[in-house]
Amino acid sequence: MFSFLLLAGVTGCTGGGEGASSSFPAAGAAETSGNSGQAGGYANTLVITYMDVGKADAITLQNSSSFVMIDTGSADTASQVVSELRKMGCTSIDALYITHFDQDHVGGAAEVIRNFDVQNIFVTYQSKDSDEIDAFYQAMADKGYTAQEILAEDASGGEGVRMQYGGIEYSVYPPDLREYDNDESNNSSLVIRAQNGHNAFLFTGDIEKERIEELLNDGRNLRCDVIKMPHHGRKCSRSDDLIVSAQPAEAVITSSDEERESEKTLEVLRENNVKTYLTRLGEVKAVSDGWSVKMSGHTEAAVPVSASYSDTADTEYDQ
Repeated sequence: MFSFLLLAGVTGCTGGGEGASSSFPAAGAAETSGNSGQAGGYANTLVITYMDVGKADAITLQNSSSFVMIDTGSADTASQVVSELRKMGCTSIDALYITHFDQDHVGGAAEVIRNFDVQNIFVTYQSKDSDEIDAFYQAMADKGYTAQEILAEDASGGEGVRMQYGGIEYSVYPPDLREYDNDESNNSSLVIRAQNGHNAFLFTGDIEKERIEELLNDGRNLRCDVIKMPHHGRKCSRSDDLIVSAQPAEAVITSSDEERESEKTLEVLRENNVKTYLTRLGEVKAVSDGWSVKMSGHTEAAVPVSASYSDTADTEYDQ
């Protein structure tokens, strides 16, 4: 297993692949353990913002010495995302993770790159083509950046590929395979676990049954205080296994009024005593001091069951 401390800027841009490289800066990250273990000295207060950008992911992790972003929403909300970043006081992004190449995760990336200095850009393998992906790589090329693809061979062991920004420990779990039987783009998602002292946060992209089983079989450390639920809260037969492994106290679902979360997903979370926040009701924040997490935002408990149910989201995506 490799252990990485990534602080260097990203330069150059390679073609094909496209603009992706699997070469990482040299490193030496500190030891870390599960959400009940020590992680060296605690960083300053960590603020995680789950933006309200419809059925899409745009998430920031910020403390006094680092700014990290996971996904960028869609092209339709790119200007909103840029505006929100400026309100946060962002001038430079230490790491931008694109979990996978669906438009509601990579769509705002071009505008983010055009408007901010981005030191490191990490991606999974590219399983599809789109105008949003082309714009992402063009924006990188225009600024002389390259994206670094995180590979399965970089991530042996339960902790995956380990990085550190501003004292926050990041473990990245790339897909084991280069091809999946069902919905390859979603299952190619990078899964990211961030730890600040005793607190841990899990970001699951749009993973489905195959990837959940893979993570469990690989023995990945999924323990967390807060989980960003996969695929905008759609139903999955392995959701319960994921929650049992992760043992979160709270969950965030990035859904929209037009494409709402599954009631069956909410039921799984309720049965496991997980308090659930919905970005379709507004921005959600998690504030960690390394010992405890304080959440703000609107929970699903405030929404009548009939108003939260989605037939589309309850279509089983196991196949």
